[in-house]
Amino acid sequence: MRYTHSGTPIVAGIDGSDTSLAAARWAAALAAELGAPYREACPDVSVRLRSRRGSAGRELLHALDDAQMAIVGSRGRGRFHGALLGSTSQNLLHRAHRPLVICPSTATPER
Repeated sequence: MRYTHSGTPIVAGIDGSDTSLAAARWAAALAAELGAPYREACPDVSVRLRSRRGSAGRELLHALDDAQMAIVGSRGRGRFHGALLGSTSQNLLHRAHRPLVICPSTATPER
């Protein structure tokens, strides 16, 4: 499926883990290609940084209210390192009302 810029941003959940940094790179590349606003630091893309306290899943769901999609890593810095999906990506997978991309740490954006 091909997305076009709708004037709404792409949201990336970043916690500093390898998978979240891969998601940030993927989101930055997609935002640059679409000309979409992107809420994480990256060159040549319109950025609005937001840091929130509370549940990462809940805060990302709120951020999706005015976004076209979310991009997150498959696992973060949680306690269950052996799980295929972390709690935040699992939560978003079941509750997100917008498109969701879940990236493994080895993900690279393809055009």
